[in-house]
Amino acid sequence: MSATSPRTVTFAYWLAGALAVASLAGCSGAVAQSVSSGKPNVLPSPRPSLCERMGVLSRLVVDRTNTLQDNRIRYRFAGTVTVSEPNHVQTAARALCALPHFPAGSFACPADTGTVYALRFSARGRRLPTVAAQATGCEVVRGLGAPRWTSTTPGFWYTLGEVMGVRNPGRTAFAGTVPAN
Repeated sequence: MSATSPRTVTFAYWLAGALAVASLAGCSGAVAQSVSSGKPNVLPSPRPSLCERMGVLSRLVVDRTNTLQDNRIRYRFAGTVTVSEPNHVQTAARALCALPHFPAGSFACPADTGTVYALRFSARGRRLPTVAAQATGCEVVRGLGAPRWTSTTPGFWYTLGEVMGVRNPGRTAFAGTVPAN
């Protein structure tokens, strides 16, 4: 019987987690590497995506979640906002679909306070897959195929805030503020 080092066990757990995430990611749309060209080929999604159905969107529900307990952040608007004007809903979808893809490589991100917005769009009474947007940290957006980010597109938060009717919309409104002690 041989002893297993803590480093080996940690790596094994990390690898198992990474494989689980990778297999789940394949459920919502996958990217395959072309053998001949070396370029990625986007495989078709089983359901039409938000960006493909933009013209028929009619409703958006935005829910704020704080993933870190006791973060005491304050916001200027309600935790759940419903937008039912189709033009406003479609404007929010266009802003999401215009976001750049999350870059490859390593880099540092600002502090993540755990504020995530779930954007639930509906078209003709049917709900589309939820899009999740982090308001802090790396500001990753998931649910549109490949991850995207808002960090380099500050106008996204302004547009989303406008269609939601947020007073003084922008990234700060969505990130919230920490009260002074």
